[in-house]
Amino acid sequence: MAEITQQEKVHLVRAVLTDHESLWEQRQTDMRRYKAAYMTDFYKERNAFDDGAQLRVETSDAYNYIEGFIASLFSKAPAVEIGGDVQGKGNKALVKEISNRFLFDQKTQLELASRLALIYPNAFIKLYPRHSENLLDQVGIRACSPWEVIVDRDANVWEEQRFIGHIYWENIAEMNQRFGRKKWIPVKKENYFKPASTREDPYDQVTSVPDSFMYCKVVELYDFVNGKLYFWTPNIQNTDRLLEETDIPLESADGTPVSPIIPLYYSRVPDQPLDGISAMKRVYDQVYEKNILRSFWANAVRRDTRQFLVREGAIDEEALAKITAGVDGAMIPVDTENLAGVISVVPSVPISSNHDRYLQQIDSDLAKGSVMAPFTRGEATKSSATEVAALAQYTASEIGRLARERDMMIEEISERYIQALSLIAGDDKEIVLVDGVPELVTPDKITGKFKYTALDQASTPIAESVRRQQLLQLVPVLSNLGVEQWKIRDEVIRLFDLPRSFSETPEVQEEIGPRSGGMPAGRPDGAPYENRPDSPEMAVAKQLGSGRGIKLPPFGSGPGMT
Repeated sequence: MAEITQQEKVHLVRAVLTDHESLWEQRQTDMRRYKAAYMTDFYKERNAFDDGAQLRVETSDAYNYIEGFIASLFSKAPAVEIGGDVQGKGNKALVKEISNRFLFDQKTQLELASRLALIYPNAFIKLYPRHSENLLDQVGIRACSPWEVIVDRDANVWEEQRFIGHIYWENIAEMNQRFGRKKWIPVKKENYFKPASTREDPYDQVTSVPDSFMYCKVVELYDFVNGKLYFWTPNIQNTDRLLEETDIPLESADGTPVSPIIPLYYSRVPDQPLDGISAMKRVYDQVYEKNILRSFWANAVRRDTRQFLVREGAIDEEALAKITAGVDGAMIPVDTENLAGVISVVPSVPISSNHDRYLQQIDSDLAKGSVMAPFTRGEATKSSATEVAALAQYTASEIGRLARERDMMIEEISERYIQALSLIAGDDKEIVLVDGVPELVTPDKITGKFKYTALDQASTPIAESVRRQQLLQLVPVLSNLGVEQWKIRDEVIRLFDLPRSFSETPEVQEEIGPRSGGMPAGRPDGAPYENRPDSPEMAVAKQLGSGRGIKLPPFGSGPGMT
């Protein structure tokens, strides 16, 4: 294939950026409303009950809906099982230890990505290099919103994309450090929901602003057709040139160039697989109706107060004060022979029973849209045992479907993480304990075509409680069947989410000092360590204790990623 020109590369970047921004500009109103509903700030994006005299009631249904999924999908720390390379390359036990340590440390970003993918149509995770003295910490991940990532929507599957891009902001100091000093035209950092151009800022007229407050928009585009990585910005005097061009540094096990961006789709548009469907969209109309109805009720209740019609001059002010005070047994003297015409109650129209039935229907629709039965979130219900069993099975099946999408993300993150480590691992020494045995991290030990399988860690509170009870009942049976005690112990620790230190062996800790890998140590067979000769890794561990930092190649970047 003929090499494309610099101008053609810039044209490609600008074309895909324009299409991407146009798409998400059209979707901005919906995205605002979904976010506002989750934030319990519903009326910020809806012009209902604008009259200041009207009460506006907001429910937390949208927030509870999203967080119910998050609690089930991440009831435990994510983890993977590693299958060996078919050619016997690498150390799968070491790869598993490193991968699970990384996933455990990055649980917050994984949860954030899931939260974004539920509120909005989808989300992404991006691996990026970061500075650290510890080799294993020189790669991090960041959750990205869907409007930050450019995808090839003409592709049928993720792997067949011609390009993938990431849009982010860098301040001028960072731009000078990464790309050298150039004639930048910086602007204030824009927010997808609050563009800087629409904000009234009293300091807009200030001409001298520190570089840390001025930014350039950077487009990082992975061109898989030509195997190149492009960097470009519109905030420069000469926009007809790339900031930088390199080969795509990351490769899969078969040598195919890959990006450090991993997708997360919990639901997809059937005829557009790279376009997602927001889970919030399924219940937004019900949340809207419920907030409106509850506000209507609140205003109706406020108007449902005691009101009286009084014949003018028949009752003095002191008597009126007693009436309005509602004092029990109060005597109200009235100077008239006909009391019937002195005071009468203003009639009030009660709220129709249709409102109650309508609210019940809304709650029913919300439950159907959320696909999670209330009791699975720990809410008390009056459901029968049969109903509970059926609903729990249905909930588990839906959670399982979402978990499969989450697992694909976790598996790909683990694979990309190991690939990135293999690029940067060199002569510097890093020790990880694998089943109590110290292992030296080297490129040859973590390079291979491994099979990554995410462990099923998704569960609802009620299902988790049932599993724990079942395990405790099975412990005596398992012991009688000859299952080793350390295996039962590890399963109890895992299921009850007990401290990892419960499975550690003190002898190893004393021999080599603090663990660098962060995962459970100890010989599963209980064999003593005292008489075992030092391995090369043990000798290195005694001398070094931990590794030293290495400079990473630019396999990815972004805000806060350097």
